[in-house]
Amino acid sequence: SGRRLPAERSVLMSRIKTVLAVLVKCEDTLLSEQPYRYLTVDEMKSLGDDSLPIDVRQDERIDSNRECMTVPPTAVDDTISPQHLKEAYSQFTTPDNIDIAKHTMHVGFLVSFLVDARGGAMRGCRHSGVRVIVPPRRASMPMRVTCRYLKRDKLSHPPPLMEGEALASRILELGPVGAKFLGPVMIEVPHFGSLRGKEREIVILRSDNGETWREHTVDCSEEAVQDVLSHSFDKEDLAQLDENARTTRILTTDFPHYFAVVTRVRQEVHAIGPEGGMVSSSVVPQVQAVFPQGALTKKIKVGLQAQPISAELAAKLLGNRVAVSPIVTVEPRRRKFHKPITLTIPKPQAANKGMINQYSGDAPTLRLLCSITGGTTRAQWEDVT
Repeated sequence: SGRRLPAERSVLMSRIKTVLAVLVKCEDTLLSEQPYRYLTVDEMKSLGDDSLPIDVRQDERIDSNRECMTVPPTAVDDTISPQHLKEAYSQFTTPDNIDIAKHTMHVGFLVSFLVDARGGAMRGCRHSGVRVIVPPRRASMPMRVTCRYLKRDKLSHPPPLMEGEALASRILELGPVGAKFLGPVMIEVPHFGSLRGKEREIVILRSDNGETWREHTVDCSEEAVQDVLSHSFDKEDLAQLDENARTTRILTTDFPHYFAVVTRVRQEVHAIGPEGGMVSSSVVPQVQAVFPQGALTKKIKVGLQAQPISAELAAKLLGNRVAVSPIVTVEPRRRKFHKPITLTIPKPQAANKGMINQYSGDAPTLRLLCSITGGTTRAQWEDVT
């Protein structure tokens, strides 16, 4: 057009054209096949420092504020402390696992548990109360010990019970059958037998093959029991062990197939030979058995039992007509002697109300009853007066 632009606008337009020309030239240079040109070290130094300023004191203040806001490290340390790890281990592991950090195990078991040279004291968890104590260095190799209760009628060959005997607990089945130990181990078995002071006693029967039974004769004296306990428990733990009168302790160096806890009338056992001798009862001291010289041709074990019968019990069963002396038994039964032996038995004590019999006004008659049955056969009383 014929109009003329102002001087300022013409200057501006010329500068825009110059800028466009420079951009076009730069674009051509970047799109060309020439390699990129990198800045040298000197050129980079001339650019100056464009990084953010660093205040060390401010960073320290920020870190101190963060420490104040975090959880105290003692809570974490307590969680991962050895004591908490040990408690967590015992809580979430099975009873058969072995903690190698402990000298002797004191855990529970259901039916079986592992034992090695370190020994252990394991108690049954199914309300049985049975405890198996294996002192250290008594197991020659690692083994799995099984221990459980069985009812008497579950056995093909239950233990034979003689007159006056009864089971004081269920049959105890052990395994591995025939396992040998390098020293005595102990089994604690609760029982429900009433011992009536010293009138009755607990005996242990064992069956090695599940068919035949015999009396377990391993020494179970107080010294032997304390020796096993002292090797298995510390002094502090040993002092806390409560000795229950309703628990019997079995010491053994090997495992049979079955153990049976039997209660019977207390029996005094002595070895009597051809020279003769005397056996007296600790329950009723007046009961004695005298063996003259020559009554036996070889030395045998002779047992003497005396079971007292209270006058109140006789009066309750038979009225005021009968009084009974202690029942005396000599073992082995049905044994023939080469010379007569002498048995001393106290006379019956009448009830407090006095005795009434068919001989009114006369002294009570004294009768001697005897039973010669043996084994598991029930007594059959005969009048041998």
